[in-house]
Amino acid sequence: MKKILQFIPFFLLVWLCLSFPSVTSNNKQMMDSFNVVVGTLTKLFHSEKAAIITLLFGIPSLSLLFCGNLFLKEKNKKLILVYSVTLIISLASWLIFGMILLIGLGNYM
Repeated sequence: MKKILQFIPFFLLVWLCLSFPSVTSNNKQMMDSFNVVVGTLTKLFHSEKAAIITLLFGIPSLSLLFCGNLFLKEKNKKLILVYSVTLIISLASWLIFGMILLIGLGNYM
């Protein structure tokens, strides 16, 4: 059960990758779910920039942290392969969303 709970940030990362507006320009439900989460975080932080930074940097960072933890603690060879794939996906998305953040924050300044 504990390992399943540690996969939640990876599932959030998959949702973020699938619902990001530049990826899902044709899928209205996924864009609406992204906009609802951004709207909720905007109300919580009172800033749209902080909400987007939390989404684009926080979710990939949590996913990278938890997938790395699972990868390092696992003894089973087959599960190590699964965790290494999730770790690589998390690292790649962290880098991609980091670049999007840098470009986006550069436009605000």
